[in-house]
Amino acid sequence: MKKHFLIGLITSLLMLVSALTIVNDAQAAPPTFQAAGTAVSSIGTASPAWPAHEINDVALLFVESTGGQAATLSAPAGFVALTNSPQATGAGTAGTRITVFWARATSSSMSTPTIADAGNHVYAQIITYRGVITTCNPFDITGGGVKAVASTSVTVTGVTTTVADTLIVQAVARDNASAAAQFNSQTNANLTSIAERADAGTAQGNGGGFAVWDGVMAAAGATGDTTANIDNSVVNAFLTIALKPPTTGIPAYKSEGTADSGTGTATPAWPTHAIDDLALLFVESAGGEAVTLSDAQGFSAVLNSPQATGAGTAGTRLSVFWARATSTSMAAPTVADPGNHVYAQILTYSGVTTSGDPWNVTGGGVKAVASTSVTVTGVTTTVANTLIVQAVSRDNDSAAAAFSAQTNATLLCVSTDERTDAGTASGNGGGFAVWDDAKPTAGATGDTT
Repeated sequence: MKKHFLIGLITSLLMLVSALTIVNDAQAAPPTFQAAGTAVSSIGTASPAWPAHEINDVALLFVESTGGQAATLSAPAGFVALTNSPQATGAGTAGTRITVFWARATSSSMSTPTIADAGNHVYAQIITYRGVITTCNPFDITGGGVKAVASTSVTVTGVTTTVADTLIVQAVARDNASAAAQFNSQTNANLTSIAERADAGTAQGNGGGFAVWDGVMAAAGATGDTTANIDNSVVNAFLTIALKPPTTGIPAYKSEGTADSGTGTATPAWPTHAIDDLALLFVESAGGEAVTLSDAQGFSAVLNSPQATGAGTAGTRLSVFWARATSTSMAAPTVADPGNHVYAQILTYSGVTTSGDPWNVTGGGVKAVASTSVTVTGVTTTVANTLIVQAVSRDNDSAAAAFSAQTNATLLCVSTDERTDAGTASGNGGGFAVWDDAKPTAGATGDTT
């Protein structure tokens, strides 16, 4: 079997899925608070669980520790640090520090992250929000600061948003050893519907805690400062997060099904879906072995599919099929045995045009010389508000993820959102990754590296 280190011969199929052809530059409704998970505290590691959630909910993981002790994740489970986090005041085991991580739910049963032992103590909780933009970072802007002199009030510095209908989430840490609520009377004339979502802490170690509240910022602009009263005289560290609503009119990634692979047929199941959701069935096989559907179940080939490099059982081939859901329990298609191996998976998208072909344009290509990078050739869209979906196959026999650092400066997020990245060691082996990003205006997408 081949033992390529990362990626071998690669073929790529670039797909663009068009949005509804209604021109609408308005933003959606502001994001909303969904649920608060159970808070945990520890003088060692801590593992706060997600509350009930749905795909595309955004989770914010808040962690309080002492001012001089960093909070890190030994098992991130998809969480990454938020811009401008952490904020801290005090050295060593004195003071307080607020650290915030975020993740977007890719299922309704997300794994629990683990916070490494910070030293003195940690206090942590996950809070989820719904109706947040489903691509890119979930925030429009963040900002933070500290109050280094103890007092019984705090002024949380504002930020300036660039889009309308943001949800302003503010977290304020404190350094006193108490599990009780401490904050009250949060006030900001520029925000509406301010509501406290969490307010507690721990007496373990030197102790500490935090409160989290949010309010709606209807128009873009300066939020102004938020003031709050505190029951005890404490120092504070704080962070403000402006969660963005989705942009109306751009399709959204919804879910990934369980991949199926082997040396015979494959029957990849649909993930959870709604009527009119679009399904894309991605199939990788050896370069010289064609993929057909022995039981199509409504799937048909996408324009410019397949793309292939290599002959016989060498190289890799990417075939893509599509179907539109006509029920909430669509039957799985069957991929016929292509010969050496097959790796197949269905991904779904919502907000796509509900009639005719779902794409505005497609394109593809190959990279026939093995290397550890790839450039996916762009296309030129003719309508606004499209979601650029790119799939790249590989020929190395590994089930592990193989791609990283996808970048395209022309697209909305610049750093694209990877939706799947895996493969199989069956036969000669192979696999693929799929990622996407939004393009709000018509025109050339540029290449993705």
